[in-house]
Amino acid sequence: PKDMFAFGKDVALPLRGGGTMEFVACPAGSFRMGRPGDRDPKSPYYEHRATISRPFWIGRFPVTVEQWTNVMGHAELNAAQRAMGPRMPINRDWHEIGDLAVRLTRQFEDRLPDGYVVRLPTEAEWEYALRANSTDPDDPYAWFHGGGRRFSSEEMDRYRMSVRDMLSVLDRSGVKLEYTAVQTRRMAAGGARELPYSSKVFAPVGEHCPNAWGIHD
Repeated sequence: PKDMFAFGKDVALPLRGGGTMEFVACPAGSFRMGRPGDRDPKSPYYEHRATISRPFWIGRFPVTVEQWTNVMGHAELNAAQRAMGPRMPINRDWHEIGDLAVRLTRQFEDRLPDGYVVRLPTEAEWEYALRANSTDPDDPYAWFHGGGRRFSSEEMDRYRMSVRDMLSVLDRSGVKLEYTAVQTRRMAAGGARELPYSSKVFAPVGEHCPNAWGIHD
């Protein structure tokens, strides 16, 4: 199994609790990192040339509730997260995802080449993978500053959820104060029937179109 990494292929590694995690191979290379045209060295979006000296692998999808549960256990999830469904992306902090990576390294020990570990990507690796060699600010599948997917009204409908359905999920989970609960109840009080598509209302992984390298969401 370790030979898969040597040839730079996409890989799917089995989880002990069931299911798999898919990883996309990203080749070494250079790219313009940051916001096109930003020449201010103090800006967080300062455009500069960055080089990825070695190939690496990145998750094809965000980590899901099901994957998190299979590795970390149910006790690590709150009621709202358990209620959202197995294919929904998990929302955890940097330290918790670091703990997940350590456990995955142990699980995959017999499948990873010597010296390989599961870890969070660097900022440069992350942007490089999401750009997927694209420099077009209007690329519909590029996720860097200035680009972004422009959804048609038909596609937007796929990701909408009724206020009533969301309230049902929230009531079952017992969530009262987190952002989605507050906003949903505010919209319900105002007579809204549909939740708008936004980053605050998640879709199951794989629902959004992939970029050129096959990385989703």
